[in-house]
Amino acid sequence: MSSQRKQIESQIIAGWVLGKNLKDMDRIQDADFQELAHVAAAIRKCGSEPYKISQEAGIPITDLMTMTGEYTDYYYQRAVGEVMDYKARSYLANITSDVPISEIKETLGKFEEAEIITLPEAAKDFCTNYFAALDRRATEKIVNTGIRDLDYLLCGIRKKELTAIGARPSVGKSAFALQVAMEIAKQGKKVLYFPLEMSTEATVERMFLRYINTPRSRLRRGDVDWAELNLQSEKVHQLEKSGNFLIFESVNDYNVIAALVRKHKPYAIVVDQLEQMRCSGERFQDKRARFSHMTNHLKRLSMVEDVAVLLCCQVNRNGTGKPKLDNLKESGSIEEDSDNVILLHRIPEEDMMSGGWDSDRRPMLLDLAKQRDGSTGEVNSIFIASKFTFYGVGD
Repeated sequence: MSSQRKQIESQIIAGWVLGKNLKDMDRIQDADFQELAHVAAAIRKCGSEPYKISQEAGIPITDLMTMTGEYTDYYYQRAVGEVMDYKARSYLANITSDVPISEIKETLGKFEEAEIITLPEAAKDFCTNYFAALDRRATEKIVNTGIRDLDYLLCGIRKKELTAIGARPSVGKSAFALQVAMEIAKQGKKVLYFPLEMSTEATVERMFLRYINTPRSRLRRGDVDWAELNLQSEKVHQLEKSGNFLIFESVNDYNVIAALVRKHKPYAIVVDQLEQMRCSGERFQDKRARFSHMTNHLKRLSMVEDVAVLLCCQVNRNGTGKPKLDNLKESGSIEEDSDNVILLHRIPEEDMMSGGWDSDRRPMLLDLAKQRDGSTGEVNSIFIASKFTFYGVGD
């Protein structure tokens, strides 16, 4: 099967797996597929259930996720048009002389109807819609990070935006991302959390440590006062019961992440971190190309699925001093695709004034280095390492 034909059939299969355009199954039969007929047959039998389709057709679930990750309505319609055009040409090639002209015209008319492609329309009533958005902003509560000065600059975490969180290793970007995710969920918004470098157990332990007084060393030994632990960790229990904080351990495939976003329809997702992300079915020349693919697709995901995306990124180890945008590892695409970039900087000991600082309680700089639709600026904060928690100065 040619690469072009594979793309055509994959778009149609993707639409059906997503539960879209199922009426087209009446005019596109399994025999119209050259290589994916078995997948089409599985969809007819199992419905739009990816895991059931995978088992019935004997196709890896990651292959299905790759197809759905590349789906668009426009290219689906083009694919249907290509298939119907092929059917029309096959019909004409095998027609016999005794078939009435009227029947030929009627049959070809059905094929031509299928080839009509609905092009995207220009935005309508954009002034009215913008005024409505302004009115909505005045009444809706900002979904904030929990750090007041940062929220003032950032105006909260917004849908349709990709926010990169960058820092050098062991500075606290994972702790910061987890804290923001929890804050969003506490405000009644659903969050999908993808820890690519930690287990679910380690993630939940960090969540508990934000609220309990038991040292981490005791938690690791299982030496706890259960009554005290249950009382102090009620906020974490509430997050779990609410269903607004969902953890997906070791899910590093972009296509699977995109499919989970479509399924759960969250307000925000947090991916920790970019370096661990992969994309099934894709091969990249180098790390820069892979990063570019991921950030481009995550940005597109935020726009198409109306979701806020927070992405942890590594800052080059060999840099010194306060990190800058060009210190982001393979930084070109991260800076270009991100709407916002927050860089975390641990203030060196020689720059710290007296204030009771120690290895557990340190001043931290939150640098909003980029904001596509707003001003940039720096926010002073305090990071309590044992609590994995950032506090705004004065909060």
